Amino acid sequence: MQESLEGDGQLKAAMLKAHLEWAEGRVADLLPRLKSALDEECRGFLGSARLAAAWVPFRCAVEIDRAIATLAGGSLEENLRQMGRHSAAVNLGGVYKIFVQEEPHRFFSRMTLLHRRFQSFGDPVYEQTGERSGRICIEGCEQYSKIYCWSALGYYEGALEAMQVPGPVRAAETSCQCAGDGVCVFELAW
Repeated sequence: MQESLEGDGQLKAAMLKAHLEWAEGRVADLLPRLKSALDEECRGFLGSARLAAAWVPFRCAVEIDRAIATLAGGSLEENLRQMGRHSAAVNLGGVYKIFVQEEPHRFFSRMTLLHRRFQSFGDPVYEQTGERSGRICIEGCEQYSKIYCWSALGYYEGALEAMQVPGPVRAAETSCQCAGDGVCVFELAW
């Protein structure tokens, strides 16, 4: 898998805060162990990133998430998906609750319109593909990582679960820049 971490991309620390909360109950001595796994720049976001409105460089968000998922043990992909689900539950039930819609198509359409409030990279487009299915395509990402994609899949699943859709909830990435594709495509169904 390819990865591109250098650039100006940033995302809101609310995601990182939720991921750290997920890890607190799963990883003993979390902060000291994380600090030893990260470079100086990324270590600096472990304290300040707890403010939901702060911005975190994409590279540091990926490195912190990679370290959390590794320290938690087990499947890296499953840990990142769980972190994404937890982020959706925490953020969509809290400070960003006003963005939750009971209708998934409206939620995901609105989410793509509000994208720049939460991350400074990529251009997402939402397309309804059926009564209970949709597709999110994200183009124009100079920075990308499977770490981020796996977390995004969990976030989309968690958002659907927060809306209490009839289910079953399914999310899959069918195209990915990390695999050399020109765009990341996330297929959602409920």
